Amino acid sequence: MTPTDVCITIDTEFTINGALEFPQGREPIGLPSLQRLVGGCSHGLGFILDTLERYGLRGTFFIEVMNTWYLGDGPMGQAVGEIQARGHDLQLHVHPCWQSLSGRKDGTIPADGYTDSVCDMGRDALVALLGEAREAFERLTGHPPLAFRSGSLVAHRDLFAALAQTGFRLSSTLCLGVFEPAEPELRVEGGRCRFDGVTEVPVLTYRSVKLPGRSSYKAATVIGSSFSELKTLIDQAYRLEAGPVVILTHAAEFSRAADTSVSPVYVPAPLIQRRFERLCRFLRDHADRYRTLTFSERFADWTSEPLPARAQPTLHCGLLGLGERLIENNLLPRLGVA
Repeated sequence: MTPTDVCITIDTEFTINGALEFPQGREPIGLPSLQRLVGGCSHGLGFILDTLERYGLRGTFFIEVMNTWYLGDGPMGQAVGEIQARGHDLQLHVHPCWQSLSGRKDGTIPADGYTDSVCDMGRDALVALLGEAREAFERLTGHPPLAFRSGSLVAHRDLFAALAQTGFRLSSTLCLGVFEPAEPELRVEGGRCRFDGVTEVPVLTYRSVKLPGRSSYKAATVIGSSFSELKTLIDQAYRLEAGPVVILTHAAEFSRAADTSVSPVYVPAPLIQRRFERLCRFLRDHADRYRTLTFSERFADWTSEPLPARAQPTLHCGLLGLGERLIENNLLPRLGVA
């Protein structure tokens, strides 16, 4: 059987730290919110880079660029330099809320409030936003982006039209386990699809055992899925030929902020760190079945190959993975084992 493509994607972003809701008392946190230093050791971006390198894997880092409106190019430029030096892939990530925050430089917040959703923007506004984001990305990285991901994984059809208009051919924005688009055709769970000529490779959504008051849809994230669930999903995708599998993580998942001031104090999250290490080890040890690749490496094939003839199958996880997740994410932290 053909090996299944697996992509580890990292949304690389600063925290706005409630600065829009509380403009008089809060400030965004830039590079420290990515580095997440504890005793001089990074439990954020540095941990991710070290772990990927230890297991010989490359990740795709979706770089949030609109923070440059408020913080300038320096902070994210430093993070980009570190990622590039370690040989990883960089693509474009956009949180529109930073445009509103930039009004604080002259003491103003837009009278009509702020938004962090591309769904609140029409096509013309999206085209302008994407143009500015492209320019910022090229300043930071030295090359144009091949792929796009929206902040909070929100999307509507106008977004894909705007992406096509601004020269994008690849996106990884949809994730039914995080955001349910209004348009039925955008409610896809994985694989590949196309809208307005733009190939979309969603963050994988799967079905879990339904708990009372909860959706059965889950996103394949390092913090939100147990290792057993991630392993089961990757294996199912291989057997059902249902790739690619796109997994999402953030630097903030590997520690907790004990303080949200301008100089926050971070506490490591060893259970989540161990989960990521197990995932990377599993992918390395089964390279005959799973190819851990980047968006740049797969760009030409994903955007030119015909779409699969059959519908994307739904992937499922059962009680074992759910039990592991509930113990690690809920029970153990309450017992002080995080």
